[in-house]
Amino acid sequence: TMLFEGTSIDLIIKYFDKVVGVEKSRSTFGYTAFIIAMSIGRLTGDKIVDKLGATRMLVINGILVAAGFLVVVLFPSLLLATLGFLLVGFGNATTVPVIYSLAGKSSKMLPSYALTSVTMIGFLGFLLGPLIVGFISETFGMQWAFVITLVLGICISLLALIIRKVKE
Repeated sequence: TMLFEGTSIDLIIKYFDKVVGVEKSRSTFGYTAFIIAMSIGRLTGDKIVDKLGATRMLVINGILVAAGFLVVVLFPSLLLATLGFLLVGFGNATTVPVIYSLAGKSSKMLPSYALTSVTMIGFLGFLLGPLIVGFISETFGMQWAFVITLVLGICISLLALIIRKVKE
């Protein structure tokens, strides 16, 4: 999930410049939408997670991220790509906090080890994700690179459903 954050931070403006083809003064619209959605989601996320539960929230987050990247890939226009990155921001906002919370409650390993593992994997995604997505972008195009992030969003939802079944 931190791959989405790192990739979005590093590549949204480039996407608006290269694919959407907007002038420089509008190339930050998607980035701004993403950051605003992330901020609102992080500030209000605890209340939503309390109402829906962690696994249900992860399923919703994965769907939002996938839907956002789908809109970005299929409709590379200023308005729709901005909306797509807004959805990605909302979908990504509570994912990391929920995963940290679940790691802290782990019964399989000490919470300190679980949190350290989640942090290490998360930062690998945050740092390496943009490099991998950028390489795919340079090789196959930015829209194909975002298809991979779309698929990973779906994987979040599927993993959350699998975890839910294992716990039940």
